[in-house]
Amino acid sequence: MAIGVGANTAIFSLVNAVLLRSFPMSDPAHLVYIWTPNDRLKAPVPREISPDPDDFAQLQKRSDSFSNMTAISQSRLRITPFSETPEYVGGATVTGNFFQTLGAAPELGRLIDRSDDQPGKGGVAVISHALWQEKYGLAADILGRKLHMGDETATVVGVMPPAFTYPNRGEVPYGMDLKRTDVWIPYAATEKQMASQYLDGAIGRLAPGVSIAQAEAELKALMVPIDKTHTDMHGWTALVAPLRESIVGQVRPLVWLLFGAVSLVLLIACGNVANLLMARAAGRVHELGVRAALGAERSRLVRQMVTEALLLASIGGAIGIGLAYGGVRLLLLVNPGDIPRMNEISIDARVLIFSLAASLATGFLFGLLPALSASRVDITSMIKVGGTKGATGKSNHLRHALIAAEVALSVVLLAGAGLLIRSFLKLQAEGPGFVSSTVTMRVATGDTQNRVEYHAYLRELISKVEGLPGVMSAGIVSHLPLTKSDSLTFITVDGYANEPNQLVRNYSATPGYFKAMGIRLIEGRFFDDGDVWDHSPKVAIINQAFAKKFFGSRDPIGRTVRLERTPAVIVGVIANLKQYTIDEKILPQMYGCMWQQGSESAVLVVRSVGPVAPLASGMRQAVLTLKPSATIFDVRTMDQLISESGARRRFQTSLLAVFAGIALMLALVGIYGMMTYAVKQRTPELGLRMTLGATRAQILAIVVRQGLSVTAIGLAVGIAGALALTRVLAASLYEVNATDPITFYVVPTLILLVSAAACFIPAWRATRIDPADALRYE
Repeated sequence: MAIGVGANTAIFSLVNAVLLRSFPMSDPAHLVYIWTPNDRLKAPVPREISPDPDDFAQLQKRSDSFSNMTAISQSRLRITPFSETPEYVGGATVTGNFFQTLGAAPELGRLIDRSDDQPGKGGVAVISHALWQEKYGLAADILGRKLHMGDETATVVGVMPPAFTYPNRGEVPYGMDLKRTDVWIPYAATEKQMASQYLDGAIGRLAPGVSIAQAEAELKALMVPIDKTHTDMHGWTALVAPLRESIVGQVRPLVWLLFGAVSLVLLIACGNVANLLMARAAGRVHELGVRAALGAERSRLVRQMVTEALLLASIGGAIGIGLAYGGVRLLLLVNPGDIPRMNEISIDARVLIFSLAASLATGFLFGLLPALSASRVDITSMIKVGGTKGATGKSNHLRHALIAAEVALSVVLLAGAGLLIRSFLKLQAEGPGFVSSTVTMRVATGDTQNRVEYHAYLRELISKVEGLPGVMSAGIVSHLPLTKSDSLTFITVDGYANEPNQLVRNYSATPGYFKAMGIRLIEGRFFDDGDVWDHSPKVAIINQAFAKKFFGSRDPIGRTVRLERTPAVIVGVIANLKQYTIDEKILPQMYGCMWQQGSESAVLVVRSVGPVAPLASGMRQAVLTLKPSATIFDVRTMDQLISESGARRRFQTSLLAVFAGIALMLALVGIYGMMTYAVKQRTPELGLRMTLGATRAQILAIVVRQGLSVTAIGLAVGIAGALALTRVLAASLYEVNATDPITFYVVPTLILLVSAAACFIPAWRATRIDPADALRYE
């Protein structure tokens, strides 16, 4: 009971934090995300496209469905707090009514308002409680302090309460991968300056009495004339989605899956306890018969036994709550980092009430069946027979049914865990398409407009880094794999039946990038130093998925691809690699040479045979030596990025495997207990068989057969249930079918082996029965 209640309480704390607990905003049910999708844009473009700043301004002025609308852009800020050492924190640039729209209140000071968001104003910042604590030591004079952000300075005017760190990681769909927001600053930009911005999200607060459907219908109507003003592409419309659903919608199936799995563990525990209580009650039939003969009503006998069960459940529940505290700490340790609000899990009042309710409900559940069974006594026969011999018959059938149900539930859990483990192994075997030891570092210089100087700096940086001890190769790329950053380009391919608005992933890379990442060349060549800006036509490298889709069996080398009318000749084909996430479906990708098409973002990647720390230090020194004003952040190895990208899948698979293991252990205990009691019941019969000449092997077979027959029934029911229920896992599986034959072969075999092992010890003991003692057994 402690294991079952403890595991359920720990997982319910996750359900509570992620799905049930209210957001730290006023009336969050009326908050919505506003998107402007375009049905002409196909995959991999999502429907959740943030509005163009001009479109947002028009919608904000004309819409009557919202009491407030605000916009947000995420960024990494290089700040210099109380100390002189720069820190890199998550930042958000917001419109002046951001906090008013969310209904958030400060812990100290004031919030950003409309007066701060005027052109030429700004210069203020609101910081998080965590930043105030970590960098300023909760200094009482925090308000009014200067916060240096690169070349700009802002005055701290407010501090948010601990619960408010919006947006956290994953709370802005397709936004930046920031773990926490620590600084909020106003746009304070002119309309022309705002037009050059990119919004990560637009949020609206519905006006009283306005539904989401009504708001979306109004915005769609408003977008019709706005769409006509676009010169690049038409077809823009509107989409309104609840803020809560947008944040937690993607993880809701995962959370409920874990809660459902752990609930099955509790049911199996209940079945075990019910079986044990039935066995215990079988030894009390004489006592119950005497009580009934003395006038005790059946309802009183039932109440007595249910009360005993509730007391047992309460003790188990109390221990389970203690285990749950440890379980919550364990969940925080294995937090994958991309489950919204998971860092807020705790044992609060709601979780304690759930734990109490679960304990009492399960106590009543596993106590009622034994009570009803044992209280149904034939007074005369019970007093005559006495002992435990009267405990045969229907109660045994009920206990066997409970064990079969435990086996069936275990099969469902093991099948689900097996499918996820198979998916995880397939993912591991497939690999990301690049080496994991590469060290990466994002570099921002702030002067990318001067192409000649910028490229000269990058070339010199690569040369300097390549001279570091142990470095094998170095390069630069615009969008590093597995960082959830992407770039899409409209293309046409000569000789292919092109579709309108045809998009592919397109990145910029220097000649040394592919070797630094260990990306395999399938055909053709990599970029080289001859691929320069004035080279005509430009060159491109594509992946295998691109070659397969657009060229089929034809050789792609030398063929032309047009990027928004600019031609590029394909000079190489590389192996497929994972770009956005580790478990994504491989899509067509292409790379242009950075010396030809340029890029405003640059990630330095270095492959070395030496240790990581000295290499990262040398890379940092090389960057700052050449340009002291450069900003450096996100210093990581690709191994770390691979681990982070697969963290949620690993978290889900590990927990489900643990629950399946617990279920298997409980089923083992249940079968062992059933067979031990069955042997005790059948001692006279087995002794008589041995007296009549039965061999020990025959006795062993009789006992094991009894246990395996119950297991077989459970297996049949469990396999049928697993085939139906594991289909809900289909979206979580990778290259594995929900009816994977290997899984559905291994799981029943494992259950049979475990059952045979559980039956063997009682059966072996049965072969050691002394026939003379057995015939005198009572």
